[in-house]
Amino acid sequence: MRSDVKWANGMEGGFINGRDAVREYWRKQFEIIEPQIKPLKFERDENNRSVVTVHQTVRDLEGNFLIEKTVRQIFTFEDGLISVFEIGDT
Repeated sequence: MRSDVKWANGMEGGFINGRDAVREYWRKQFEIIEPQIKPLKFERDENNRSVVTVHQTVRDLEGNFLIEKTVRQIFTFEDGLISVFEIGDT
């Protein structure tokens, strides 16, 4: 990913910026939840973004169910690196 990547904050909303912020975001997530992602579909949209439809199940670290839904993970690439990651409804 680009050093100035813009990354969707799926837990709190909005976006975070930069590789270090993304690393910290994922570190914090894995301290409190266990997400499971199953890719269902890969495609390109009208803006040439890579769109992956995924089914996600999230549990806490004790295995208790928190949420299950299908979402679109949308990736914009520049020079072969992720510049923007967005989350959209299906």
